[in-house]
Amino acid sequence: LSDPLKIMAYPYKTIINFGLKNLKYEIKKIIASETVESIVIGLPIGLNGKDTIQTQKVREFRLQILDLNIPIYFEDERLSSLAAAKSMKMEKIKTGFNKGIIDKRAAAIILQQFLDKKKIIK
Repeated sequence: LSDPLKIMAYPYKTIINFGLKNLKYEIKKIIASETVESIVIGLPIGLNGKDTIQTQKVREFRLQILDLNIPIYFEDERLSSLAAAKSMKMEKIKTGFNKGIIDKRAAAIILQQFLDKKKIIK
């Protein structure tokens, strides 16, 4: 999520994937409770700049949630998990069993990149 002024992103929570119906339900709850205006999805583009199998899955997921009736954007997520793990190591937080924390931090990094780009465009 971000602050109300859309300046700073911060980790929120990880949703465990129990299927599309559950994911949509959880996302709808977050949209309502946190007054979400849009969704930013990390797009796992290959390091060579090309789509991968996972990229295609993420693009399909976006199509499956369009009925949430909220703007949905993609943001390149290359190296976001690595950056998140590095920040945890700098804080002396073990990364081995903290995949959920890494995922939340990586999501905040992805959102921050998106917010920073929007500031430049304006």
